[in-house]
Amino acid sequence: VHPTQHYPGLTSIYDFYFSGTTRDFALGNKNSNDMSSYYSSVSYRTLNAQNDIKLSWTLLEIHDWPRYLSAPANRGSVGKLLSGLSLLLTQQGIPIIYYGLEQGLNGDCHWDNIHAGDATQSIIDNCKNGDDSTFRQDMFISGPWRLGSAVDEINQLN
Repeated sequence: VHPTQHYPGLTSIYDFYFSGTTRDFALGNKNSNDMSSYYSSVSYRTLNAQNDIKLSWTLLEIHDWPRYLSAPANRGSVGKLLSGLSLLLTQQGIPIIYYGLEQGLNGDCHWDNIHAGDATQSIIDNCKNGDDSTFRQDMFISGPWRLGSAVDEINQLN
């Protein structure tokens, strides 16, 4: 046994159950009862028995989940962004802010901002098909894969 770690195995893990519940609650897809029931769930009890639950990593989005604000009704919602980040930063665990979340990146294709030469049509096709690549996007003005943000000032950058 490690001298300071009283649990076997990893000292921290991604708590996907909690993160998914938090994400859905912040977006209005779950209610407060769903949040409170997490603490009596098998997932919570299992994680708490294996590590210090306060060290678990929590998140609202990750590379293989759709962007937090990707649903059409949420794409321009700075309020949903701020409430989600507030919840993430005040809940138990270590908050993980996946790149672009802090900028409100939402995976929304802006056809007029895709300038990739011969690859432009392929990128547009991926956007139209809801390709997994819209979960990740270029955050740099010079990149060919600049998608939308809930923050108007970011969308207006040239």
